[in-house]
Amino acid sequence: MPTRHLVEQLSSVYSKTTRNNYKIVGDISKLANQIINMLDSNVDMLVGLVHLRTKHANYALVRIIQNTIFSVLVAKRSNWEAERIHILTCACLTENISLFQLQNELAEMKQEKLTEEQVKQIRSHPTQSAKMLAALGVTDKKWLSAVALHHEKLDGRGYPHGFMHGRIPDEARLMSIADRYGSMITPRANREAGNPSQIMRYFLSSKRGEFDKKLSHTLITELGVYPSGSTVVLHSGEVALVTYQGKDHFHPQVSAICSPTDELYIQPIPRDTNDDEYTISRLVDFPEVKQFNANLFWGDAANKIQDELLSSVEDIPIETDIEIENAAKDIWY
Repeated sequence: MPTRHLVEQLSSVYSKTTRNNYKIVGDISKLANQIINMLDSNVDMLVGLVHLRTKHANYALVRIIQNTIFSVLVAKRSNWEAERIHILTCACLTENISLFQLQNELAEMKQEKLTEEQVKQIRSHPTQSAKMLAALGVTDKKWLSAVALHHEKLDGRGYPHGFMHGRIPDEARLMSIADRYGSMITPRANREAGNPSQIMRYFLSSKRGEFDKKLSHTLITELGVYPSGSTVVLHSGEVALVTYQGKDHFHPQVSAICSPTDELYIQPIPRDTNDDEYTISRLVDFPEVKQFNANLFWGDAANKIQDELLSSVEDIPIETDIEIENAAKDIWY
């Protein structure tokens, strides 16, 4: 595993874009291969670490890493060819290359109203990012197209062109879904993080026509009702961290971290959620999970990946929604 943070590596690549004659393809391709290989080795560990609401000074690049992980996860499940996944990963890593500085500024803003100039930059960034990439040596049309169209929506309400359905390639459709999901789970100065139940409702809503249903359902299926990295209350009264999805998304593997009397365990205790005593009752906000080292849940490799991804855990506001679990059964069963 590489020793440098993925975020720092991406930041280093972006910093080179001001150099004369710099070509970005080689560096981005190497980083894309790292992420693809990480997902091949332990999907639940990587998704779990992302869902632990990590906090990093460079909000924009953290969001790009999130979007990339979620997009590649869906592409793999959809059986896309290796080369297509590689191009998708490169596109994800560069989708906001013209906007990342403004993104960091906006993440720290407490007011929600944007200036006219900020709105203009946001709405033009897909086109500007594609132009920058072309100037930096990217010639792959699928890469450039995915970046240029990743904010278009199937119902024509996206930007910058307002394209619909057939004019939006699957790569851009998937990037749009991953971007929205990542945005909803990530806190900002003026907005708390969303929770799995709310997000699942958002994507399952039959009235929503902006996102590709098949790709949305694949993302939800891969993450599960209780995503790896989320905290839950068990029937025993214990609080546990979801660590692995397995084949049954309603009974993931978990490790108990807090007793029914609110005492933190010294070591996480594996629990079988198929056992009536340890079935999952609900999702819960449990910020104390930050006190546990990732290697206690996913082994020594987790600390290396955690170091590569992000720095410290952020609180997770989560609420129960049994209706969403029932709706999700239409996908899994």
